[in-house]
Amino acid sequence: MAQAPAGRRARVMCRLVGLLAYGFVEIIYIHAQSTAFTAYNDVCSPEHRLFVQFYAPEGLAIQWMMLALPILLARSDLIIKANLIMSLSAAVFAVRLLFSAQTPPTECVSVGGSYEDRASGLDEFGLYLLLLFVLSYIFVLVDLFGWAFRRLVHAFAHGNEPIRAPEGSMAVQDPERVVRRESDV
Repeated sequence: MAQAPAGRRARVMCRLVGLLAYGFVEIIYIHAQSTAFTAYNDVCSPEHRLFVQFYAPEGLAIQWMMLALPILLARSDLIIKANLIMSLSAAVFAVRLLFSAQTPPTECVSVGGSYEDRASGLDEFGLYLLLLFVLSYIFVLVDLFGWAFRRLVHAFAHGNEPIRAPEGSMAVQDPERVVRRESDV
């Protein structure tokens, strides 16, 4: 069995670590929500106010899949590394969320008789995940458009000849499908 080149293994490992980091973020986010709700209920239950909002696991699974899609679609090493850095920064920020979610609220009722959570950091973390979501999709779109543009330029310049990988690259070529030019023989 042939081994994959070291660069290809590194790309797979970067993707795997990014996916695991986002999974870790989702687990911490669920725990931080329950911690924030408990902190609110401990302070405000004497006033007969309970904070019972929760998110369904299906929604979190969909959110994880939406964050995972750019990691899986990325083609260039730069975008794969950018996605890895973004997922690891989200994991670090999620650990910080564990501590800020324990902060009790300063008031049980705020705007218009409802509760606006300003103490736990859950809203800020949600906005941070939204920023990462938008950035990762922008990066992947730029990456895929660049790949498609290179393919089109090559198709116009060389006709039906397949794109050849540079010597020493990670691309695996099927020698049966490579069309040889007369100058290569």
